[in-house]
Amino acid sequence: MKLLFTLFLFSFFAVNSLNCQVKLHSPEYLNPDTNILLLGYNNNFEIKGLAKFKSYEVHSKYHRIIDTLKNKKITILVNSPFKNEIDTISIFQNDKLVFKKAFKVIPMIRLVVTIGQINDTSATVEEILSNTKLNFEFLNSKLMKPMEFSRSKTSVSIFDEQNLLIYEDNGLYSADELSDEMIQQIKNLKRGSHIQIRCHLSHYKNTKHKIYIE
Repeated sequence: MKLLFTLFLFSFFAVNSLNCQVKLHSPEYLNPDTNILLLGYNNNFEIKGLAKFKSYEVHSKYHRIIDTLKNKKITILVNSPFKNEIDTISIFQNDKLVFKKAFKVIPMIRLVVTIGQINDTSATVEEILSNTKLNFEFLNSKLMKPMEFSRSKTSVSIFDEQNLLIYEDNGLYSADELSDEMIQQIKNLKRGSHIQIRCHLSHYKNTKHKIYIE
C-alpha cells in the first residue's frame, strides 16, 4: 500500500511538473492560462517555456492543429459537431512529453456588431446615444478580451413598436459612427421598438444583433 501511494505521488508530481515550465498562453482570453476551447472557432495560443533550438510537435486528441514553427504559435481548430466535451493537448520536444493539459470544449460565444459597448439585447435610448460607434462585441462573455477586426460592411435597421421598418442604412462599416439622421430616429423610439444590426463576416454565420428599447 505504501509503495502504491509513493508511485501515485511520483506520477502526480511528474505530470504536473511538465506544466511548470511549458505553458499554452492565449492572448485572446481574459485568463491567458485558460483551459477552454471554443467550438467552431480558431483558438489561438502561444507556446511559452520551450527549450530553444529544439524541434517540437503539438498534438490534439480530437482536433486539427495549425502550427507556426518559427513563432511558436498554434491554432486549434475545433470543428462542429463535436461530441466530446474534453480535449487533451500535448507538446513533445525531441520526442519527450513536456506539456499535457485537458481543455473543456464549449459552444462558440456569439460575435456581433453592436452600438457602443452594449452586449445585451435591450437598452435605453440614453444608453444607445451615449456611444454611437459600431463595435465588435462577444455577447454575454466573461471569457474573451475585446478584439479588433478589420472594417466589415454593416447594415443598421430601425423598427417601431409595431415591428414596421422606419429607417435603414446599408452603407455603414464597423467602427463607423451612426449618422445624424439615424440618431434623430433613435431619439424618437418608444419602448418595444428595436434596432437590428447585421455584419458580413466570413468566419461567423450569425452576426445579426437586435437591441430592444426598454
